[in-house]
Amino acid sequence: MSAGFKRRRKAQPGNITTADDVALFQTLAKRARTLAAQPSGDAIGLVQCAEKAAHAVPPQGHRQADSAFFSLVRLGKRFLLLTPAEREGAVADLIAWATTIERALADVQTAPVRSTPRPAPTYRAPYAENDL
Repeated sequence: MSAGFKRRRKAQPGNITTADDVALFQTLAKRARTLAAQPSGDAIGLVQCAEKAAHAVPPQGHRQADSAFFSLVRLGKRFLLLTPAEREGAVADLIAWATTIERALADVQTAPVRSTPRPAPTYRAPYAENDL
């Protein structure tokens, strides 16, 4: 049973790579290179960046599951769980995927930033002290 009206759908951002997405992937590649130089170092920065980059939109042509973007995100998210021997083995992948990402991002056309600031609330709480 319908109430006679359709629910208005929220606008979806779409599959557009924004400048924020490019910056996230560049940061991820930079942190991967830093960690590849010293695999036993602190990987928290890589993991945090990979968590954020998991929500970013990669450039057109790199959106399949086996692309360097998604592969580096998956490895970055679980890098803290790797043993020292596994970290040493992952160095080649970190460098290769970071290089691929940097090359792919070099000529990406980005869309405007998708996040807009929220408008200030226009309501007043009923318990406010200064009622105007």
